[in-house]
Amino acid sequence: MNADKIQLSRHAADRNGSEKQASFVESSSIIQDAAMTMLARQPDFMTVEQVAAVLQMSNNTIRSLLNQHVIPGKKLSHKWVIPRDALYKALIEG
Repeated sequence: MNADKIQLSRHAADRNGSEKQASFVESSSIIQDAAMTMLARQPDFMTVEQVAAVLQMSNNTIRSLLNQHVIPGKKLSHKWVIPRDALYKALIEG
């Protein structure tokens, strides 16, 4: 392969990498917007049932995620309380 072809290959690889990175940033922004929209009308502190409805999951799945510390929350007198802002942060950070 001559020097010109090698240079073109590197340029194409760099451009494709940049496009993938731009696509990731765009996807990340879409996820943040979707999470913000889903949670915008929710109370500051949510119940298991509210989180399950928003995320379209079962109550048992939400409880399991809370017990595994995937979703942030605090158990108060046999009931889970999930801060909306902490849930938003957990959703966008993965």
